[in-house]
Amino acid sequence: MKTSFVRPLAAVLTSAAFAIGAALGACSNDSPSAASPSTDSTGTDQVGTSTKDASNTCKTAKDCASGEVCTAGACTEPTSCEKQADCPFGQTCVAAGSGGKCSADSVTLTAKTKGQWGYGCDPAGGIEGNSNCDTKQKFKCHGRSPTDGESICTRYECTKDRECRGGYFCATLNATPNAETTVHTVGTTEQVCVPRDYCDACESDIDCTAPGNANTICAKDSEGKGYCTAGCSADSNCARDAKCDTTSKVCVPRAGKCHGDGTVCSPCKSDAECPNGACVMSEISREMFCAVKATSPCGAGTPTKDICPASTTNAAGTGVVCSSKEYLGVPPSYCFGIVNFGTGEAVLDGGVPVKDDAGKVIKEWPQQPGCYVPPSTL
Repeated sequence: MKTSFVRPLAAVLTSAAFAIGAALGACSNDSPSAASPSTDSTGTDQVGTSTKDASNTCKTAKDCASGEVCTAGACTEPTSCEKQADCPFGQTCVAAGSGGKCSADSVTLTAKTKGQWGYGCDPAGGIEGNSNCDTKQKFKCHGRSPTDGESICTRYECTKDRECRGGYFCATLNATPNAETTVHTVGTTEQVCVPRDYCDACESDIDCTAPGNANTICAKDSEGKGYCTAGCSADSNCARDAKCDTTSKVCVPRAGKCHGDGTVCSPCKSDAECPNGACVMSEISREMFCAVKATSPCGAGTPTKDICPASTTNAAGTGVVCSSKEYLGVPPSYCFGIVNFGTGEAVLDGGVPVKDDAGKVIKEWPQQPGCYVPPSTL
């Protein structure tokens, strides 16, 4: 079947390779919000290391008796909570029995009215030293591109979730593109505190209740691993790479899971999950998946089947192709899953539609890299 790559990408797909070139400016669907600390409390969990002083005052939880937290400068019993917003600044709502308890974070910070968790920042001000962020307490501007209008102030170089605000987690993300560059340096990742969103790991519903996050349910994927998601009544309520499960009434990954095994079309969140390639985002469907290195350069006379995997895990795609030019921020000679979309145009010969042996009109389809999203939704 004759194929083509959708304009204006100016690409040509052959049996050997396709040429594609574009720049990706990724945007999040979540709007950043200013941090709204309810108190100036701070604290660290240091169980059994000290006892409460006579005045009951404190700076951190280590100044209090075992099991107590430091709230607004006083040692108190942990309060009950159902979501992250129920806890004061410096504390995280953690699952406890059938509900939750506010527990002191492992990093001591002084609350500010701006420049901290989720406060909007201008990428033009750079990542470090951004005037919109609380740089004195090591907050930096995190964005997906220099024009990302949803960039936020947060903390980098975390090692565990409790170093982040409640509802945030210590994520492994691609270091680039970021607030300062659109270039994707394959294989370079970093640890950043970001709000849990769809498909991010969780242990309970409480983990997913970052302020402003609609994905407040912790569901199980096909491998039994917890991921944040949202309730739904139709596929249109979910992200494009998700669908509404008719039984559970929650959005589930079309790929069956949020994280794969690193093969072509394996779902991913960063290059760390694609050891033989890169984690890319489709410009059309916004799904994230692994592209892998071809075993030799793409080019005329080299069939794709000889340099790329013969099959993929993609459910909606139509095969594998090899890019002969830089595309989606990765170098030439990477293998991508591909999907057809649109209605397709009849292949003409002298103005007459060409038919196959069964008498069906052969159509030429516009195509895009992709894996799971059905063409009917694009």
